[in-house]
Amino acid sequence: MTNTYQSTDFQIKPSAEEARSIRKRYSFIALMMLLHVAIYNLVPRLILLIAGLASGAQGGFSEIMKAGSQLAGEYDAIYTPVRITVILLSELIPVFIGCKCLKIDFKGLFSISEFSAKDLGTSVAFGLGTQSAASMITAVIVIAYELIAGQPMQQPISTTMNSPFGTVIFWLYACILGPICEEIFMRGFLLSALRKYGDMFAAVFSGILFGLFHENLYQASYAIPMGIFLAAVAIKTKSIVPTIFMHIVCNTTNMVMVQWILNEIGTGDVAEITELVMSGNTSYLAPLIVTLLWRMCFIGVFIAMTVIMFGSEGKWRIRRSTPAGRERTWKLMLTSFFLPVLLLLVGIVIYDLLI
Repeated sequence: MTNTYQSTDFQIKPSAEEARSIRKRYSFIALMMLLHVAIYNLVPRLILLIAGLASGAQGGFSEIMKAGSQLAGEYDAIYTPVRITVILLSELIPVFIGCKCLKIDFKGLFSISEFSAKDLGTSVAFGLGTQSAASMITAVIVIAYELIAGQPMQQPISTTMNSPFGTVIFWLYACILGPICEEIFMRGFLLSALRKYGDMFAAVFSGILFGLFHENLYQASYAIPMGIFLAAVAIKTKSIVPTIFMHIVCNTTNMVMVQWILNEIGTGDVAEITELVMSGNTSYLAPLIVTLLWRMCFIGVFIAMTVIMFGSEGKWRIRRSTPAGRERTWKLMLTSFFLPVLLLLVGIVIYDLLI
């Protein structure tokens, strides 16, 4: 991981020349983020457009895209691997370009010399606790949204595809490939690039970006606290290996629990879980109770370990930016190309909430 900014290296306030250099760095990082967003969103839509045209669909753009989506659903054994490949490339391409241009040691991100097996076990337990606490916050947001809006919030979490092969590939992505590539992009490249002027700034801001990159409020509500915690672990262990392992465990356990509940309900729609909770339906009581007990147990772990590991003398306490570092973080970042990219991500989340 890259070294953070030291206040003794420069004057407190950056000169005009240094400020331009820092904005240029932030703008480049934002450009890599934009590249990810473009590949992630535009390439799959282009594939569906081509599929719609190939199917002979006629009419406007929406009709052609609908036909393409139907064709993709019929042949999801082909479309699912293609879609997942695009997602993985949207994360890896900016990493390789960004690490080369910013001179970030890519191999160094996977160092295992700064943490022990105990640290790995601790981080996994803490990660499950953070996920459990965040999931409770998400549940409150989802229920509040349904009470206010009068309709369930979109919950874009699937566990099965139309074909067995597509389902296997999706689970492989959700439980292993996705966590690996997300960690390389978020805690590897992005966190390392932002850490130059302060660990606290980098951890908080990369966590916010991690949530926004999910492009919907449902996932963002628990991804943001998870992102901040994962950033803290990467900073303190000087490696993304523990965060990759944690991410895999958290995703896999969550997928298994959701699938168990859906099997009991007899549906593939995650949004129905919220509706059944609010209606008082008890047809899936057993998996729900087990899930709640699991969450409550790890929330206890989360509270205890937060006090121990992030307290005043805690091992994972994140160092705040120095006065000189603060002069080179939020203000300069928000006056660079980062601002329109950040607004774009916020706009995508709001748009997803409204449609």
